[in-house]
Amino acid sequence: MQRIAADIRNPRLVYARPFEAGDRRSRLSIIVTEIGLSRAASDAASHGLPGEVVLAISAYAAAPEQWAHAARRAGHEIVASIPLQPPRGGGEDAGPRAILPAAAPQENMQRLLGNLARFSGYTGVLLNGDLAPLGGRIEPLLQTLQARGLLLVNGATSSGGASLGAVAGRLDLAHVSINIAVDPSDAAVIDRQLESLAALARE
Repeated sequence: MQRIAADIRNPRLVYARPFEAGDRRSRLSIIVTEIGLSRAASDAASHGLPGEVVLAISAYAAAPEQWAHAARRAGHEIVASIPLQPPRGGGEDAGPRAILPAAAPQENMQRLLGNLARFSGYTGVLLNGDLAPLGGRIEPLLQTLQARGLLLVNGATSSGGASLGAVAGRLDLAHVSINIAVDPSDAAVIDRQLESLAALARE
């Protein structure tokens, strides 16, 4: 499980993909999710996409360490993707590795640490799903990410997403938020969404 090293190096910096700091052009990040669920799609993402694309390895990936090694060998930065379970009746079951709105704090901490222990080499954690039901119970989990020198990628899909960034800021946890979720079902839609993302980066 990743943590800050004895020489104070943070995993989010140690495992980050190098970039040219002097390049003043607008920047954007693209994260491809669900790596490890489909072998064919995951292989295509690891070996077919530019190294600048970040890969998010699913909490339910089979052999996640192998996917992490493959992605890093191909030049990708990686994050660990952990789902947030919506409230009962509010959506699909996010599975046994999800952070639960009704669970005791100790259980959710065990779920977080269990996910973090499955593989190594990641710069941070993508939390995705409905944050609102967790409320203040998310703070100890974010404190753990901060203490381990990890980046938070805020993928919350509700109004709770804004509060997640606020809590992360208060804890001095390095964090970024997802601006646009690209719909993979239609190529024309993808083109329009990427154009919107590029315009946002220029702004």
